[in-house]
Amino acid sequence: MKRIVIHSPIEGAFSVLFLVAFFYLLWKSGEFLPVAIVIPGGGLTKGGECPPHTKLRIEKAFSLYTEKKKLKRVVHIITLSGGTPYKPNPVDNNGFPIWEATAATKLLLSMGVPPEDIFEEAFSLDTIGNAYYLRMLHTEPSGIDKVIVVTNSWHMPRTKAIFDCVFNLRIPNRKGLRFLGDMKYVEVAAGIDDANVLLAREKKEKAALKQFKEKTMKEFGGSIESFHKWLYTKHNAYSAHRLISSSSDGDMKKQGDGEVTLSAEEKALLLKSY
Repeated sequence: MKRIVIHSPIEGAFSVLFLVAFFYLLWKSGEFLPVAIVIPGGGLTKGGECPPHTKLRIEKAFSLYTEKKKLKRVVHIITLSGGTPYKPNPVDNNGFPIWEATAATKLLLSMGVPPEDIFEEAFSLDTIGNAYYLRMLHTEPSGIDKVIVVTNSWHMPRTKAIFDCVFNLRIPNRKGLRFLGDMKYVEVAAGIDDANVLLAREKKEKAALKQFKEKTMKEFGGSIESFHKWLYTKHNAYSAHRLISSSSDGDMKKQGDGEVTLSAEEKALLLKSY
């Protein structure tokens, strides 16, 4: 004789609530959300290729990408940066400039990442520009809520401070909302074998981080509107003032990313890390 099981309305309600809670927790954990794995710009060699420290970022980003793809996640790798104000970009065989983001993208393509899974950003010229253009060109328009930034140990403290700041700026037309997603950071090794070059870079990073926290953040306030105005009127990599001031010579002390006092020898060493 077939047994008939009758569930009460209360049992059914609890089952529905359990499923709703389960999927809500999955959603909150980010398991259903698109993921952006971000590679900040790290300079170029004279031949227009990514330097060793940037390759470490790319290799780690590829590893994270592969892991998440196995879980059937929607994943994009976003390569950042056009170049640096400290030296001109190398050019290709046709005379066109090679962008840092493009060099990184080519390497990712050679590793097997489909082109539709790679987004480029080739406008920025420094770390603060990396963060701003990433948010304005990619995460805001696409609705990406989960971001993983991959960079080297010497670059991480300043990167985290800048990205956290820029992604927390209020956007007026969103009723003051900041970025409400999940921002994570993954650190890789230094990737700079020359101890003197690494020391010069670490000195620059420390000074620039101090400048950013103590001075720069106070200049643009807490909104994306005030930041935009600051970027295009005060920052010597983006402001038109750079074209009529002595800072257009690429002097590292005068760029808006952080003032640094370096000797001529230290400047020469530092340029090797870009």
